[in-house]
Amino acid sequence: MRGCWIWLLTCACLVPASCAPEGASAKSSEVRIERITGLESTQVAGVGVQFPGSGERFLYVREDGAWRCVNALDAVALDGALDGLVADLTAATGTSREVADARLGAFGFAEDSPEVTLFGADWRTQQDRDELARFTLGAEVEGRRSYLRVVGAHAVFEVDRLPARRFERAEGDRLPPMLDRRMLAGEWPDATGGFTRAFLDFTGGKSVELARVGDATTYAWELRVPGAEALAVLPYRMAGWQSFLYRTPYAGFAAQAEAERVGLREVWLTITLVDAAGSIVLEVGELNADRPVAVRNRKTGMLVLLAPENAALLVPSEADLLDRGRANRWESWLGGAAVRR
Repeated sequence: MRGCWIWLLTCACLVPASCAPEGASAKSSEVRIERITGLESTQVAGVGVQFPGSGERFLYVREDGAWRCVNALDAVALDGALDGLVADLTAATGTSREVADARLGAFGFAEDSPEVTLFGADWRTQQDRDELARFTLGAEVEGRRSYLRVVGAHAVFEVDRLPARRFERAEGDRLPPMLDRRMLAGEWPDATGGFTRAFLDFTGGKSVELARVGDATTYAWELRVPGAEALAVLPYRMAGWQSFLYRTPYAGFAAQAEAERVGLREVWLTITLVDAAGSIVLEVGELNADRPVAVRNRKTGMLVLLAPENAALLVPSEADLLDRGRANRWESWLGGAAVRR
């Protein structure tokens, strides 16, 4: 009996491919996973994004190591979003199929589908802005893949990326997508916890210094006022304020020529933040509970507007930093539910 089973198995192995179920081996041999373009991310110096449905067009370029939105007053963009989008389109792999024009709608392609154009290093000088490739984005597939087309080609690609998610915005948000929407756009704390000294210099003459003493693990800070003894700052007050400065969003931004109109006719306060990489200087207009407050970042050149409720947290008083009996006004910026004085 055992010999009979061996004979049957041997015969099964000898069945020719033509006798296999229709499409089983043929289908696997036809499906080819390939890169969509031969481009490398390092070739890309600019990204154009177009939304035909709303008529919006944005150009992002990488300069001095940072992405900026050219037609939004050179607002600082999120490196991760732009680098990710470039990677989505240059490193994407997938399968392709020929699709008749009448069937494109089934793959999410329509007149209002987003378009993305990648430009090379000569985008400033060439008439076509050194266009490398242009893509139309289609629908998602199972939340893990998506369809896209290379403009000028007839194939539809099913790729292992979701580039259209990079553009997500809240309903009614008219600011460009992929911006770094924080007051300190482009700046993130380093491994040591961010800035180690802060100077608050008021136009009226008052000056205050906050300085970290010891290493980051102790998180000990001092309040230093000219002519007075240095005082120990409550650690979670300082941690909350520092977190607020790095993370607080802006409500909008303006051109430098509009500084006076948005409330920065004169600088009321200069905040200088010093870390291992250098310093960031913020020029602040006078606080007003009824309108956004203008803050100019000398390092990036951006003039942003803080909503009144956030602007109220921009300047800590000495009591905020020293009085344990007061509530921590920056508690919500610490990322935990426990009350930390």
